[in-house]
Amino acid sequence: MLLLVTQIVWAIESSAPTVEKNTVSSTDNKQKDNPHKLPKECQKYFLLAQQHRSDTLGILYSDSMRMEALRLNHSGSYVISFLGPCYYHCSTYNIVMMEESAKQLREAALKYDDKAYYYSSYNVISDAHIERRAFSNAIQIQTALYNESEKFGDQYGMWSSSRRLSEIYDMMGNDLMAQKHLRNAIKLWPRQNKPTSATYLYCRLANLERSREKRLEIINEGEQYAMSYFDSAHVNTSMLRYYAETQDSQNFLTLHNKIKSHPRYPSGYSQIQRVEFNAFEKMFTEGKESATKYLTENYNLIKRDYLSYMRKVNLYSNDYESAIYWHEKEDSVLNSQQAEVLVNDIYAFNSRLFADSIHNAVKTKDMELQLAMQEKAMSEAERARIEAENARLNAERQKAESERLKTLAEAERQKAQVRLMAAEKENDSIRLQQQQQSLKRMEAERKAAQAEAENERATLRTTQLTGVLGILAMLIIAALLYARRQRQTRKHIELLNADLREAQVLAKRAEEMKNVFMQNMSHEIRTPMNAIMGFSQILTMPDMSISEEDKKEYGQHIIENVNMLHMLVEDMLNASDIETGRFEVTLKQEKVEQICKAAMGIARYRVPGNLKYSFKSELPKGFSCATDSKRVQQVLVNYLTNACKHTAKGSIEVGVRLDEARKKVVFSVTDTGSGVPLDKADIIFERFTKVDDFKQGIGLGLNICRSIAKKLNGRTWLDTSYTDGARFCFEIPSDAKETETK
Repeated sequence: MLLLVTQIVWAIESSAPTVEKNTVSSTDNKQKDNPHKLPKECQKYFLLAQQHRSDTLGILYSDSMRMEALRLNHSGSYVISFLGPCYYHCSTYNIVMMEESAKQLREAALKYDDKAYYYSSYNVISDAHIERRAFSNAIQIQTALYNESEKFGDQYGMWSSSRRLSEIYDMMGNDLMAQKHLRNAIKLWPRQNKPTSATYLYCRLANLERSREKRLEIINEGEQYAMSYFDSAHVNTSMLRYYAETQDSQNFLTLHNKIKSHPRYPSGYSQIQRVEFNAFEKMFTEGKESATKYLTENYNLIKRDYLSYMRKVNLYSNDYESAIYWHEKEDSVLNSQQAEVLVNDIYAFNSRLFADSIHNAVKTKDMELQLAMQEKAMSEAERARIEAENARLNAERQKAESERLKTLAEAERQKAQVRLMAAEKENDSIRLQQQQQSLKRMEAERKAAQAEAENERATLRTTQLTGVLGILAMLIIAALLYARRQRQTRKHIELLNADLREAQVLAKRAEEMKNVFMQNMSHEIRTPMNAIMGFSQILTMPDMSISEEDKKEYGQHIIENVNMLHMLVEDMLNASDIETGRFEVTLKQEKVEQICKAAMGIARYRVPGNLKYSFKSELPKGFSCATDSKRVQQVLVNYLTNACKHTAKGSIEVGVRLDEARKKVVFSVTDTGSGVPLDKADIIFERFTKVDDFKQGIGLGLNICRSIAKKLNGRTWLDTSYTDGARFCFEIPSDAKETETK
């Protein structure tokens, strides 16, 4: 296992930018291995989830990480565990699930006041849209992030959103909007908590500026904020481009030689930048032919910017005719790319709009039907009408899905047409005009599609209104008929209504209890099951190299989670027996000290090794009483299990004494753990009640203990006078007769 984690960390480090070994300390290496400062138990699941972020196994590891975070009560790990589903759905580009997983991440971040991951939920989704060149969706998401940050008054979030928006508009070739958001990012740059240097922002703004004088002013202003070698690299890059554009060969060559002589070179300069500056150097020293030959030789490295560099070399060499030729070719490629971006935007926008409209329509219709069913007990004919309405709604869903698939197919067809037109247009200037006309036609079709979507939404609203009016008309007719019959059978209906109201109250109460039970059970069963599945997969992977110590540790984890499931099932069976009246106790003469020691033996494997585990008896030697030893042990084991969950250090003590005045045997379990708040001392024995939601259990154990105590003519309570932890008590009669009670 350690070898696998080491290989994963090495793979992550090898994909990071190159940094000199002499400048990295051992402390920096530890921070790089665990930049989020996660506990060791959560860190291993985090690395596995990152390794499998593109398949469903990554979601399983994220669930296991969330389980460990709940067990360790580590809020940071809990929030980060929601990143796994976001990465997976982004890799499949499922827009609806992307939005849903991002919403879950935002809710977790808000719950624990983690603003960094709150903003990350927006950035992860926008990056997925950018990767597929759906820039409109990315802009919409980053604009929403800016508005949220402005509402919170968070300058960092507004700065981050403005910086991302400038990058998106830069990719789209919209220099004006990119400059606008860059200036806003510089204005909002957080000077107290500096996430990055402002120099980078100034240099990007300078590259977009058309005026040479203003560009030089911006570069000089950004140089004032340079604090590192990499900041200086950004300034040098902008200055070299400025010197090349102004044909200042002397300053260009002087600065370029100074850069190459620095001991940290080429760190801080990408391979594409180095090819660009070497080409300009050859242009100033050897001539245009040498520079163009050098660019052609390195075509594979600068494939995306090759046309731009050829245009610049010819332009800076005053060969305007060749510069115009390369400019036309570059413009043709840019137009085809923009057309592809437009198609991708139309596809992504329609997918998102279509999914949202269908989801909202179905959700609204379901809520209306549920409200109608709750307001009045419907007749068989009304139920049949609702079933028919549901069938119609399902048919509409299928039709909507079919329409969505047709829209996707049409978008793919349009993408194929645009690519074909772009390929033909590179060698024929006449086809360029035809492609521009095609783009205008596509824009008109997009507007027509938007208008058609608006018409569809209006039609859907009209249909919904018609349905509501129809339901109201039927309700009015039913009310008139009901009033007519009521005059004839008033007394009989009043009795039926009373029974119905009582049944509704009971049904509502049962529904609430069922919801609480299902919420607890869905979490408590999945938690140990995820652990069992996760560790079992690790143990059964054929290519895993696992030490015997790790195998033993994983096996122990599996046994512990199996025992948790066993206890959970036992609690559910006991609760069911108590509820149905099948719970039985059998009284016979038993030695009390033997009962206590047997219960301590059952719970011993759950007691952490660092705790003192002891027994204290104040009974006469060999004292016995008539009771059910199995049920008494069940109460003590439940008490001890709770003590183990909530005690990290100190001791756990089982005590028993005789209250001769009241003729009672009093058992107690005392711990030095976190204790029970006074405001929960009265409700702790109620069903589904838990002090700490992060701990295992569904809140049935103490309620079962109280039911057992009642069956044994005893009682259970929390000793509130004890303040060093928690002390749970349980008493039974000391003179009970030997009989059988049901």
